[in-house]
Amino acid sequence: MVAAKVLGVPPEDDRRKVWPPPGAGPPRGQTLADAHRLREHFRPWLGRRLRGTSSGDNVTAERPELIPFETGDI
Repeated sequence: MVAAKVLGVPPEDDRRKVWPPPGAGPPRGQTLADAHRLREHFRPWLGRRLRGTSSGDNVTAERPELIPFETGDI
């Protein structure tokens, strides 16, 4: 908050606010969103933990060999 005050950011622009606010949206919609989030994110994470693998296992590097950096390549 001190940094925001030094930068001149108004105090009402507090980034620690809860989003979405509690009670926003219908309960059924929130339940469906929670179920989707569990299916898309938690289930794969749990499966990886049970198997002892990481999300980066079996992934190859885009550039596996070390090559010199050329400034004109950007």
